[in-house]
Amino acid sequence: MTKFVSFARNMEDVLLRRALRDIDHGFYIDLGAAAADMNSVTRGFYEAGWNGINIGTDRRGIERLARRLRDVSLLADQTAEGMSFAPIGPENGVAGADWKQHVPPGQAVHFLKVDADRISEGMIENGGLTELRPWIVLLSSAVAADARIARLDAFERPLLAGGYARVYSDGFNRFYLSPDAQHLKERLQTPPNASDDFVTCREKKLENELFRLRAELDSSSASKREVVRLYSKLLEQPNTTVSLNQHDSFHEQPLLRRLNPERIIRRAIRRRFPKKPQLGTLLPSQDGYVSDTRMLKLEFPDFTLNFATNALNDERGVGRVAKSQLKELQKREVRVLPESMVRVSDRPVVNFFPSIHWCPRVLPPNSVLMIHDVIPLVLPHVFPDHIVREWIYKFATVAQSASHIVTISNSSATDISAVLDIPRERISVIHNGVDISSWQDESRSKIELPSEPYFVCIGSRDYHKNLDVVYQAIRLPEARDCKLLVVGNGFKGQDDKADPMIKERVRFLGRLSDSDLAHVVKGARALLFPSIYEGFGLPPLEAALLGVPTIASARPAMTEILTQGVQFCQPDNPLEWAVAMRDFLEREPDEGAAVRLKRHVSETYSWCRSVDELLQVLKGACELAEGDHVRN
Repeated sequence: MTKFVSFARNMEDVLLRRALRDIDHGFYIDLGAAAADMNSVTRGFYEAGWNGINIGTDRRGIERLARRLRDVSLLADQTAEGMSFAPIGPENGVAGADWKQHVPPGQAVHFLKVDADRISEGMIENGGLTELRPWIVLLSSAVAADARIARLDAFERPLLAGGYARVYSDGFNRFYLSPDAQHLKERLQTPPNASDDFVTCREKKLENELFRLRAELDSSSASKREVVRLYSKLLEQPNTTVSLNQHDSFHEQPLLRRLNPERIIRRAIRRRFPKKPQLGTLLPSQDGYVSDTRMLKLEFPDFTLNFATNALNDERGVGRVAKSQLKELQKREVRVLPESMVRVSDRPVVNFFPSIHWCPRVLPPNSVLMIHDVIPLVLPHVFPDHIVREWIYKFATVAQSASHIVTISNSSATDISAVLDIPRERISVIHNGVDISSWQDESRSKIELPSEPYFVCIGSRDYHKNLDVVYQAIRLPEARDCKLLVVGNGFKGQDDKADPMIKERVRFLGRLSDSDLAHVVKGARALLFPSIYEGFGLPPLEAALLGVPTIASARPAMTEILTQGVQFCQPDNPLEWAVAMRDFLEREPDEGAAVRLKRHVSETYSWCRSVDELLQVLKGACELAEGDHVRN
């Protein structure tokens, strides 16, 4: 099983987990909640499938906590009539004086955490302990020692009067048990220790960084011969001008990544031998910044669009989306403007950047920017520091300067608004289209498929792709008859190093062409998609167009985008995944359901509709800019 990750300041969540280890999906209440990640007592429980209520006085902290879709997050405010609690999140409700109404009827409260530095003891005295009777109450304070003791003593009095007994203290935290939960007392007698099988979030972050560095080193060693070959070929060519752009992002990369010989040679070769001519013309310099961004001009009846083409070079999903958008936009382009229209030079102009990763540091006026997701800021503890810093110090500034933001799901829009401090009304949600018509006939594929039923998983070794839960599931007895094909970078050759059970049940295919991928996916019983977080989640929809259902994590944005042909599992519960795979093996494929699934996805997620919505946003940006110009 995956080790529990402790996010709390003094590992108090480890003690709570030990005491409540028999509860699979419990309920908590956090009074004085402020932290969503670091120093959060409830983060580890939420990731384990729990849910509860977060109550705090800091709006920014509560807005971050509101991204937990299973939780209720309330902003507490002192009014003339008393305390008022306003729900914060995508489903805002009406503020009220009683936060206890958000506790489901008959719901047991397994623990109540109270931050004595952020709320008053009156909330304990009048907080409904008599009705709710939480099993465990955790009092916490981090102020100076003398003041901390006095503060905790003041909160303790109503607890003792209510029959609670103090069972543990670590200097910063005090644990209390209700009379009905005294059987848990023995589990709270000793501090967190090695037998609790946990790691701190800082250790987990370092572990992921070490894993990444080792992967880079392995890749570098395996490609030495290829580097020598490429370097020899490079030396045979005449010298050319090298870019001296002082804002080249290459110099912002980590030292180990910059000095990787393979990356150096590949970068130089791309400069000298571009795969194909670059579309568009260079964007003029802005505020002294030299940009290598190229813009392709497209004419529409109401405005001129400058489409940034650099993202077309991206080989990931970002590049595929940009290519599809441009292809559809070019179908709508007005080739010859009627004479009745105003002169081209006088027409309103809007600039569209299909990816924040491929745009200049300084955006030109009237720019619409597409942000697919903000995963490094949502999960900063699992991403390398340089990526998180790039988002904080570069991309956040770029995003805030855009006239309007386009993103691909409501969950991404909520996160972008919260972590980049952008008003929600400046963000439009436009779902991607899904199109596999350009995939070649899979019958030409030479990939040999297993003779028995199998599952397929598409991903990478990135932490948020969460493939470990699938590997753990495949080891369980419930999945003993399951075979798995893994597609993606960084996996080819892994079967030589895998343990015997993985080697027997899992086959690593590496990166595949579209036709090979279609061949592999079309023959699978289901696609496995265990991501902890996605901005959109394209592979399940592509699988759906092939008539293949998906087993996916019950996390954003999958729960928003996937509405048919999907079975959801908790991302940290291997047993759920093993049982789901077994169930798919035991049932016969439903041809009628496959046809309905294809029709649903093709009708719901088309590039025609997506670009229609994009044009409306671009037109609105032009009209807004024209209105501002007239007022000025």
